Amino acid sequence: MKKVAKIVASCLLAATAFTSQAATFVGERSDFRDETIYFAMTTRFYDGDPKNNVCSWDKQDVQISKNDPDWRGDFKGLIEKLDYIKALGFTAIWITPVVQNCSGTDFHGYHAMDFQNVDLRYESRKEWGSAQDVKFQDLIDAAHAKGMKIVLDIVLNHTGNFGEKGLAELFYRSQNIKDQASVSASIIPNYDKLPSNYNELDGKGQYNARFPYLKNTGGKNLDNHNYWHHLATAWNWDYPSRWWGQIAGDCVDLNTENPLWPTISSSATASSSRWASTVSVSTPPATSRASPSTPRSFPNSSRLPRRPRASVSTVAPSSCLASAASVTRDL
Repeated sequence: MKKVAKIVASCLLAATAFTSQAATFVGERSDFRDETIYFAMTTRFYDGDPKNNVCSWDKQDVQISKNDPDWRGDFKGLIEKLDYIKALGFTAIWITPVVQNCSGTDFHGYHAMDFQNVDLRYESRKEWGSAQDVKFQDLIDAAHAKGMKIVLDIVLNHTGNFGEKGLAELFYRSQNIKDQASVSASIIPNYDKLPSNYNELDGKGQYNARFPYLKNTGGKNLDNHNYWHHLATAWNWDYPSRWWGQIAGDCVDLNTENPLWPTISSSATASSSRWASTVSVSTPPATSRASPSTPRSFPNSSRLPRRPRASVSTVAPSSCLASAASVTRDL
């Protein structure tokens, strides 16, 4: 627990330091409890550039029939709607994680495979036919120019189940937008770890090939650095084991007690702090489903000053979308 506390404290200090630096462009607002925060899932918010629209791997027939690829909203769309968000009275925007993701439904941003790089599907590039290059830094700069802050959500308690570049790199990611709707084209297996026939295996076979590097299987521990917890699915919502398990087969719990973790988390947080106004390190432990009304207690909460809580507006997944989209696919 001491190690976890040090990690969290380190991340919060980094966030506080960066927020202080941000005071120069937001009128000396250095306390986020004074902010009104607008939450947006970037991919489902606003389509600023149809050239980077791409289907998730799963249920592509539905996405195509509805002309609504999962990866549709982007950084350009957020930039175009900054005035709209500011006019509503919001001073900061909290966006879903921007790191490189990997899964059949990764448009939400919570299935990380590379904590240190931005997912290309949010970006616009002239080489893809976009009118201009738009990167994450452009969104940050545009928000700052309007006196607004960007809250960057960093989830350091789990990854997706396709490994992680800095821990167990199981795949290499194509940087061509036209490859992203195809599993075999967008991710290239690391054959030092995965079988040579990986792409010929069915979904269950592929999952079973990846899983041993994240969890114990067959009495073996291929995660010899213990980067992840090995409890797998033997967990219970009502016990501490919920912190160490794997939810829905996707969110593979990282072993943040590992002595190596401060180095890993510092690297990820530093990468994120290059861009954002502040960093939000997520997420708190899940509460029991059996007793949802039970209040959660926080250490030393009585010592915290009573201040108004920042308000959060949640954006409906399908709101503010353009009426048409070009679907990048390789079927």
